[in-house]
Amino acid sequence: MNTYLDKEFHKLVKILNDMKDIIYKILDYTGKLFSEPNEYIRRDIRKSIEELINTIEIIRHDAFIESLVFIARFQPLGKELRLVEAYINVYYDIYRISRYCGEISRIDNIIDNFTNETFNDLREGFAWATEMVKLAIQSFIENNTDMARKVLDMDNKLDNLYINYLKKLKEMEKVPKYFATKTILARHIERIGDHATYIAEKVLDLNE
Repeated sequence: MNTYLDKEFHKLVKILNDMKDIIYKILDYTGKLFSEPNEYIRRDIRKSIEELINTIEIIRHDAFIESLVFIARFQPLGKELRLVEAYINVYYDIYRISRYCGEISRIDNIIDNFTNETFNDLREGFAWATEMVKLAIQSFIENNTDMARKVLDMDNKLDNLYINYLKKLKEMEKVPKYFATKTILARHIERIGDHATYIAEKVLDLNE
């Protein structure tokens, strides 16, 4: 890219960094729902998650407009166009991750809190998914293919977590409420991991 083009493209990079900071906060808050026993604190956490999701949705909308303006003004081709498209997709992936965190927060608001030991596997699974997301976004920002491949290698753990719940669900004649809840949570966690892999895959695609 020429100097002026690079300066304008930096706006897209800044948007990604802003979204990164917010999604990290959302993930950290959501993770606390698996460990914080105080309901008053949990209520504040859920409120913070909702507010941050609303913020990320606004930024994502502005990011999409900014990306379209960039494409219309500079008409990038080849690798430059692919890079802009990748940014648009990563914005969306981050937005979807925030929505899954929102779903987890809503479940916590409806049922008895999931801080007890029966949710240990999901607590660990969410921590794993959080690490995947942070690693994936960093790999995209740094264009680090080794980091991206590590994210892909991590995905099997979350797939297996969800599949194991489905297998147990199939064997049950009557499904306890808590187990149905855990299965839904496992699905949301697995989807967060999927979006992390989508981001990592974009890094590899851009370096082909």
